Amino acid sequence: MVDSDKQYIDSFSEYVKFLECPEYTMNFFSDISVLEQYSDSCNVDVIIIAQHLITQCEKISICHVSDKKFMVLAEESDVESIGGIKAVYRYQPVDLLINDILNYCADMLISQETMSRYVRKNMTKVVSIYSPVGRCGKTKLSVETGVELTRREWRVLLINFEEFSALMKYIGEGADSDLSDLLYFYLNGNGTIGIKAQTVIRNYRGMDYIPPVTCIRDLRKTDSEKLLDLVSMLGSIRGYDVILMDLSNIVEDVFRMLEASDMVIVPGLEDEISLTRLKSFREYIANTDYDISFDNIYELNMEETDLKHFSDNRDLMEIMKELEERLR
Repeated sequence: MVDSDKQYIDSFSEYVKFLECPEYTMNFFSDISVLEQYSDSCNVDVIIIAQHLITQCEKISICHVSDKKFMVLAEESDVESIGGIKAVYRYQPVDLLINDILNYCADMLISQETMSRYVRKNMTKVVSIYSPVGRCGKTKLSVETGVELTRREWRVLLINFEEFSALMKYIGEGADSDLSDLLYFYLNGNGTIGIKAQTVIRNYRGMDYIPPVTCIRDLRKTDSEKLLDLVSMLGSIRGYDVILMDLSNIVEDVFRMLEASDMVIVPGLEDEISLTRLKSFREYIANTDYDISFDNIYELNMEETDLKHFSDNRDLMEIMKELEERLR
C-alpha cells in the first residue's frame, strides 16, 4: 500500500500487525519511489495506491509491469473503479477495507503455487460436538469450549454445521458473509481459500469462528469428504491448534465427520427420551462399519454442567486435560 498520508499509513499498519494472518503480507509506503525499488526486487501481487497519487504513479515503471494488479483507495464511497482500476473506499472501517482488499486478491485466482508457500504440516486437532439429543445446549457448549481453549492460549476455529443455528444470536453479532460464501468459493476450486477465509472468519472472545450457513441447501449438497477437506485445509493454511465442528444431522454423513475427529463430545440430558437416544447412538456406533473409538467419545450430562462456571466443572476439566495432552 502506498499513500503520502503518513498518519493514514501508520494507523493502517498498526491494525494489520495485530491480525497475525500468515496468508498474506502487507507492506506500507509513503514514497512511490521506494515502492518502485521494492517491487523491482520482491514479488508483489497487488499494489494499493491512494487516489491522489495515481497521476504520479503513472510516471514510474511499476504501472507498466503486466503481472502487477492495482487497487485505488478512493476518496468517495460507491465508486467501483477509477481510470479502469478497481477502487475501494479508503474511509470505511479498516476491517471492512481489508475484507474488500482480500476479496479482490482472492478473485484474481492467485495460483496454487503461490498459496502453497503458506501451508505447514497439519497438526490441527479436530473436535466434534454432536448429540442425538435436541435442545441440550450443544451450540453454547461449542462456544464456551472454544473460548476456554483460547484462554489457555490455543488457537481455535469454530465451524457450525447446523441447518438453523442459534450461534449468531448467542454470540450477539451479525455477519455479512458466512459458511455459505466460503463453501461456494471452495467448491469452485479456487486455490486462494486461505485468503477468502480471512474475509469470512470472525472473532469472539479470542476464538475464531465462521458464521453458519444462511441457506441449508449449501450444507445438504456438500458431501462430508469435501467438508473434511475444507476443515483440513483451513487447519493447515491458518495454523489452528484446534478446529471445533458443531455438527448436526443435516450433514450428508455426520458419522464420517465423527470418524475423522480426534475427539467427540456428546452432550445429553437425563430424561427418558434423551437417555434412549443416547443408548441408540452408542449401539449404532458399536455395530457400524465406521471406525469410531469409544475412547475418543466423551459424554457430558448438561443438566449437571454449568457453562457459566466452565472451569469449576470436573467433567469439562477432564475433557480439557485430555485434549491438551493430545495437543502437546
